Amino acid sequence: MRKTLLLGSLVVALAANAQLWCAPGAVWTYRFQDWGGGSSVDYRTEYRYVGDTLYNGMLAHRVDRTSAGVANGQPVGGGTSPTYEAEADDVVWVWTTGEWGGESGWDTLYWYGAGIGDRWWPPGHPASCPPYGMLQVMDTSTQVIDGLPLATLHMDVLGEDGLPSGMPFVIRERLGSVPRAPFIFDCGLVIDYFDASFLCYSDDQITTPGDAACGLTMGVPVQAEMTAPISICPNPGTTSFTLTDLAGQRGRVRVLDAQGRTVPVGINTVGGREVYAEMLCPGSYLVEVITDRGERTVLRWVKE
Repeated sequence: MRKTLLLGSLVVALAANAQLWCAPGAVWTYRFQDWGGGSSVDYRTEYRYVGDTLYNGMLAHRVDRTSAGVANGQPVGGGTSPTYEAEADDVVWVWTTGEWGGESGWDTLYWYGAGIGDRWWPPGHPASCPPYGMLQVMDTSTQVIDGLPLATLHMDVLGEDGLPSGMPFVIRERLGSVPRAPFIFDCGLVIDYFDASFLCYSDDQITTPGDAACGLTMGVPVQAEMTAPISICPNPGTTSFTLTDLAGQRGRVRVLDAQGRTVPVGINTVGGREVYAEMLCPGSYLVEVITDRGERTVLRWVKE
């Protein structure tokens, strides 16, 4: 059962009490790493629910995606792009573009109403070697987070023989899975694969795991020494700034907005001093530098 909703004249309204997905204030943060082919990629991606809108025939959740990190010593990511997801009949739909050979349209991201033995394709799957690559429910349970019971599906990916392949993962109400869209396997090939990990989720009711790792900043080690007061140049600036009066000590850099939220930046790990801020909106920011000796300096930087 593919459970794909093709684009048409159907408009589906979100249930007023639905909280399976995109609860008010929902933010998901993931980390992605890839060391294949001699490359070194390490970045974080934040998905932030910003509101509802009519999109391609459905009343959809708009979820803005922002990434920041480092690839081979150079900053990557920056900017924010919208994604669109919706809920209907215990299914979370996502709009796909068919980039992996699957259909363009609304496709199943999660099926929270599924029972043991139910299965579906990952969103955008070309489905050329069925049932290889399908997702199957192996068990169900409930997890309690901050006093709120959340339905949990225990999943596995079907192999070429149609049997569970021993690649278990879970899908939780509100939190989803890791990665956000399950991996795509087709005809013996992994079309989309990388090392993904879940950092945190929060909404107006729950937070997990509830630590400071939830921000987008990579916390990439920079070369810093606190032998003299740190300064920022240029200040005000535009696309980047440099931390001056640094030398050999390692430390971490974090940039926060006026609301105290960590914001995405790129950090040059080769020179260790330049911070790239192209993706940030104009305004005032706090730059926090903490050395591995525990010395902390907080500076104000203004982006024009």
